[in-house]
Amino acid sequence: MVLAFITSNTQAAGSPDTLRIEPSAANGLKVPSVVRFDKIVTLEKQIIAGKLGDADVEFLSAAGRVFYGVFGFDRP
Repeated sequence: MVLAFITSNTQAAGSPDTLRIEPSAANGLKVPSVVRFDKIVTLEKQIIAGKLGDADVEFLSAAGRVFYGVFGFDRP
């Protein structure tokens, strides 16, 4: 799995490689946070202990643009 770092330190939100995400019942976050697409990791699926929630469709659409932009690609 490819995962992006999420932090509650919203000072990182000014970077073009980040996207702010607001807490909701669906995504499981408790405070406003920032997804850092410049900090990604790949992990084996079996070491992931659980799932907090799901991001909504609007966030995922915006996230694709930022994610591909970090690598200099246009969204497929």
